Amino acid sequence: MKMSSTKKLVIKGPTTLNGTVDIAGAKNSALPILAASLLTQDKVILRNIPKLSDIISMLESLCFLDCKICLNDDESISIDSDQCKEKPIYEKLTEKTRASILLLGPLLAKFGEATIALPGGCKIGERPIDYHISSLKKLGAEIHIKNNIVHASAPNGLKGNTIHLAKPSVGATENIIMAASLAKGVTQVHNFAKEPEIHDLVDFLNKMGAKIKLLDDSCIEITGVNALHGCQHKIIGDRLEAGTYLIAAAATRGSVTTTNVNPNHLTCVLDKLKESGANITTTANSISLHMPNQPRAISVTTMPFPGFPTDLQAQWLAFNIIAQGNSKVIDTIYENRISHVTELEKLGAHLTLKQNEISADGSDLLQGSDVRATDIRASASLIIAGLTAKGETHIHNTSFIDRGYVSLEEKLRKIGAIINRKREYAKAS
Repeated sequence: MKMSSTKKLVIKGPTTLNGTVDIAGAKNSALPILAASLLTQDKVILRNIPKLSDIISMLESLCFLDCKICLNDDESISIDSDQCKEKPIYEKLTEKTRASILLLGPLLAKFGEATIALPGGCKIGERPIDYHISSLKKLGAEIHIKNNIVHASAPNGLKGNTIHLAKPSVGATENIIMAASLAKGVTQVHNFAKEPEIHDLVDFLNKMGAKIKLLDDSCIEITGVNALHGCQHKIIGDRLEAGTYLIAAAATRGSVTTTNVNPNHLTCVLDKLKESGANITTTANSISLHMPNQPRAISVTTMPFPGFPTDLQAQWLAFNIIAQGNSKVIDTIYENRISHVTELEKLGAHLTLKQNEISADGSDLLQGSDVRATDIRASASLIIAGLTAKGETHIHNTSFIDRGYVSLEEKLRKIGAIINRKREYAKAS
């Protein structure tokens, strides 16, 4: 009889987290910067690239396009796009991560055409690519979507234009900036996304010879150049990974220091943690948190940066369910980022869901149970809840965790968690 196997995380709680966590490079910075490496014929050297499955998926796409990629002895990555070719990127390469759509702008700018299957990734809402498409059309591209395949062309090259985004879309902003870097003329993007990862991409492109500058708080200007050259660049620390560990430490009434992260990238989250009762100190590249008592529940509403990040919404909900008092968590970014609600209820959480608004009645009496991860950040919320729950929590479908967190079990064990990954077997269908 054939057997199939999957992996699960087993957490024994409750426990208290204490110690230091070294934060990896930001996945959401590394992905667009990897895509932007296509824009030059020269070699690019990138440092602090996180070892995640989403990163591997992007590197697979670059290899498919005949880029030469080398992992250096110092763990930096060299990318040589001199022999890169434009090829249709179909579903086999795009189904694993939504970030594959970030190849659209660079391919259009470099080759004048691109064919990409609509991307996959976490199922957390519609997340349409309308802003990507309409913005690239403003730059002169002709784009058609048929059978879930995006066909784009700009045979006469892209041309600068003024673009007003209805919402500050991170992905659309990144695609516009990359495409406009090699377009003819000047492009201005109003209501652009201001996330730290956007600024990291801009820093990288400017090192390559791009001409990108902020005109004011709501407009960024890109003056197209004829060619970009190679450079070296270090990816910023992952604010979302740091935020996850800080929230976990607060939930377990622990003391944790996160290193290799800029506190200014988490100002809103740190303010909310202080409101909940945490003592926080910072340096230029570290954040230390101490939670002496049971935290107070604090309501949050997710907003574009510098507001509370949607990618920490699920973790904050896990925090609120063990805190004192009632609270609400409202996600204004993704309408369906709510799959963790049902799973947290299996652990004893008292939650009420109304559309994208989640009300929590705080309690510190969670009980371990079997739960299932449904996206990257939902996985993190279940881990935080499992760390505070009595008994064992079994988290199934661990593949999402590997998409967003580097060496998660090792880092958690280092600061006091009892957590292991186990293989489970079932009869093959």
